[in-house]
Amino acid sequence: MLAIVELHTFNMQDAIGEGICRITEGTIKSLYSANTGSTKNLGNVSGNATSTTFNYDNIDHYEVDTGKTAISYRGYENLWGNMWDYLGDLLLQNQPSNRYLPYICDNFNYSNIISNDYHRINFNLPPLVGWISGFAYDENTDWIFLPIEFSNNANSLIPVGDYFVRSYINSGTQACIHGGSWFGELNDGLFYYAFNRKATETGEKHIGARLLFVPSTKNSIYTNNITKWKAKIGG
Repeated sequence: MLAIVELHTFNMQDAIGEGICRITEGTIKSLYSANTGSTKNLGNVSGNATSTTFNYDNIDHYEVDTGKTAISYRGYENLWGNMWDYLGDLLLQNQPSNRYLPYICDNFNYSNIISNDYHRINFNLPPLVGWISGFAYDENTDWIFLPIEFSNNANSLIPVGDYFVRSYINSGTQACIHGGSWFGELNDGLFYYAFNRKATETGEKHIGARLLFVPSTKNSIYTNNITKWKAKIGG
């Protein structure tokens, strides 16, 4: 939400940069993601790296072209592009009669199944794939921007500029990956979600996860901060 307010747009690729999204499949480069750290000179300023390093054949190669350099939003590198990120807090339950029910976990007890630590977000996600034309709203999770509709008038520029993918499997639980990868082109972006993987799947070179520090729930500093955070968001 901060990015939307600050940059006055949903299309973050247009506002900040495409990110690493145009590394051509079929070349040797497609075997590797970029090295991290190329936006370090930006500090907490949002922007695009002037050069990003790729290493293949044990040799560093430097890319400077649009679509081949990393972006950073307030110090958060590759928020879209380069590698898909697993989001452990989001799961999708596919049910008969075209019901695709999202669930969220907000206590760090992430799982590959919908346990008691996950609660239902009060809307259905749209079927299959498309360019996003509208977001859903749930007053209990009003800080979540998940798509509710597609439109033939939506594309990589307007009104959001990002894509959505849901699994063709109409039963079971799907995990969420976010942001897109090095060959996603203009599909990539802050609101690019794909619910098309099981949380137990491994081995795909373009999907990863960020390190996450989960503090002890017995730590008083942590529990006090969580209480303050929930109070601010109305939890």
